[in-house]
Amino acid sequence: MRIFVSHIINACIGCEWTPVIGLSRCPWTQTPLNCFGQDRDSCSFYTSGQCFQGGVSTSGNDRWGNKDVVGMEVDMDKRRVLFFVKNQRQRVIYTHIPECVQVGVAMDKAGATAEILRYERVKESSFVPFWRDKTVMWV
Repeated sequence: MRIFVSHIINACIGCEWTPVIGLSRCPWTQTPLNCFGQDRDSCSFYTSGQCFQGGVSTSGNDRWGNKDVVGMEVDMDKRRVLFFVKNQRQRVIYTHIPECVQVGVAMDKAGATAEILRYERVKESSFVPFWRDKTVMWV
């Protein structure tokens, strides 16, 4: 099964914010104060372009910000996740993702919102290898 999820993130007006999109193993047993990617059971994509899994950072993705459309393609057949900014696939790719995952958005400020624009099952992965890809194995 392959799904594609895209979000538009809106910051609260006049505040600093650090939204994150990501996925976690099912069930994810962390407290609400733990952010995606800071433990072994989740990975994340921050506005800075950094990705985290198990607390380990991987750079290479584009920055994103307020009102940008960001997304994830989760391919359970190949057990990988791809991230997107403005419909452009990003360089960091996580492989060997857990057999059961859930997707989510985390925000750290009151008033910030996320809108799901697209959540659909897709027949084929959009993945096309590129020499600049950074493939990271989920640990």
